[in-house]
Amino acid sequence: MAGPVPRPALLAAVLLLAPLGLTACSLGGGGDSGGGGGIGQQPTEDAGQQARERVQAYLDALKVRNVATAREQLCAPLRDSFDASATGPGGEFAKYLTVTGARVTGVTPEGGRQRVTSAVSVRVGKQSLNRSLSFAVQPVDGAWCIAEEAPAATDAPAEAPSAAPTPSS
Repeated sequence: MAGPVPRPALLAAVLLLAPLGLTACSLGGGGDSGGGGGIGQQPTEDAGQQARERVQAYLDALKVRNVATAREQLCAPLRDSFDASATGPGGEFAKYLTVTGARVTGVTPEGGRQRVTSAVSVRVGKQSLNRSLSFAVQPVDGAWCIAEEAPAATDAPAEAPSAAPTPSS
């Protein structure tokens, strides 16, 4: 087993997981989004697939360091906090941090939202870390977007993600 995680690597891992999670509550609980374009009008499988695609697009944007594409996947209330944190010195797009792999590991319905879990591998210098992230994805004005990002509820270490997502993941 590897020795203690160097402080910069640990800090980077915490910063990768924290920025959106800290502001995610701004959208409120997602059961009733109002309006007529809610999840109740779409089959659950379609909702799960759309949520999976939205999160995978976000993860892919992290891997290729495409800030604009990552931002597009977020619901409007998260975009300002993303702009302030993700591109800053400790954010997901910090120069010393590289996302080496990321994939969706599961999707489950949660009220009017979909809960999407993922496995992410991050490299800081020579140190590699695997983490699980959880996303709440919800329909807003007929389009799906990421409403919340947080460390996954499980304390189990994340499975190392493959370099490319598989069609069944």
